Amino acid sequence: MIGMAKIFYITGLHGELLSGFGQYLRDQKLNFEGVQLDEEFHERTWKDRKLLIRKRVSTFYEDGGRYLVAVSYGAYLFLHLLRTQSFPKLKVLLLSPLLGARDADSPLSEPPEADELAEAIATMSLKQVAQIHLLYGIEDPIVSSTVRKSLQKSYASMINFQAVDGCGHELPHDVVSEEFQKFYCQLDI
Repeated sequence: MIGMAKIFYITGLHGELLSGFGQYLRDQKLNFEGVQLDEEFHERTWKDRKLLIRKRVSTFYEDGGRYLVAVSYGAYLFLHLLRTQSFPKLKVLLLSPLLGARDADSPLSEPPEADELAEAIATMSLKQVAQIHLLYGIEDPIVSSTVRKSLQKSYASMINFQAVDGCGHELPHDVVSEEFQKFYCQLDI
């Protein structure tokens, strides 16, 4: 066990809290809670998805939670939350984050309000968090290079970017584990 600080975890789309990265957190005997973006979650309207994330993350933060991990679409929802709400003491790890707008050669469709998120990033309108560590595969078609470069330019002091060579959207477990250990060891336990 590496510590007892509570972590809020938002899975990727179709993810479950008790498998994948959630299983890793359990194996490490870490105290965490979160939202799984399963079929039931996906059946909600876009507005209701954002509202649920806002309520759950806000409650976690108000109760003293300071550490959040979000994967892919979960990261996208969290970034949308930062359009309207700040969490100045929250430390965040984003894994393979969906950043909204797609690169021109991406075969995937854009998620809801992709342009609004891109605009918030470009105009530096995202609200404050203590820090963000963003881990992505260099060949990930979901991590838009255009939006990522805009984030890097606009939020260099708040966001640490870590690219993994030779990887797409699914990051190797050993890399995620190592980066999480670095992130978690920074925590004020």
